[in-house]
Amino acid sequence: MSRTSGVSRKHRKGCERHTGCGCSWQYYVEFRTAEGVRRQVNRAGFPTRKAAVEAREKFAADWKAGRIDPGKGRMTMAEFLVTWLADRADPHSGGKTLRASTAEGYEKHLRLYLVPRLGRVKVRDLTAEHVEDMYRWMREQGKSEALVRRVHATLRSAVTYAVNKGYMPSDPLVRVELRAVEQYRANPWTPDEWATFRQHAEQSRYWPL
Repeated sequence: MSRTSGVSRKHRKGCERHTGCGCSWQYYVEFRTAEGVRRQVNRAGFPTRKAAVEAREKFAADWKAGRIDPGKGRMTMAEFLVTWLADRADPHSGGKTLRASTAEGYEKHLRLYLVPRLGRVKVRDLTAEHVEDMYRWMREQGKSEALVRRVHATLRSAVTYAVNKGYMPSDPLVRVELRAVEQYRANPWTPDEWATFRQHAEQSRYWPL
């Protein structure tokens, strides 16, 4: 399969590139397609060298077993997302068809967030860092954490499809960390507070109502 493969640090912009700098790891694998065309797959965003090595070995095993087609990964995320949504919305696709309201929600997430922020990235090159950068941008635009999670759910569905259909060698979303959504907590009155309210309310002419 591979003529050249390995793992290395993927240094952030401005990194001094010293040992233990904290930058993520990446793997790269070069292969030839059935037509003899040389291709290379790069995957980044792994927290440790061991994680990158394990992902590279899994990619190699899946490729040899025919479970993935690296050629599909040359599509951009914009192209893939449109293809994915069309397939999910097609009642003749053989899978579970989306409800109209769900399809509309997915389309809105693609149009406003996923395609503008991730559209130029190759499917095979999508990393957790790309996704987290998009969520950071959404928060800077004043979007709620609840909306971030809904967009993440849409992307999760698309990425699961991509992995199952061989567009992606692995799921980059497993390394994405989401913030907790602040839950509203009721603050009921104490008996003294209720007694005070009732005392004042009984003086109102509307109290009997």
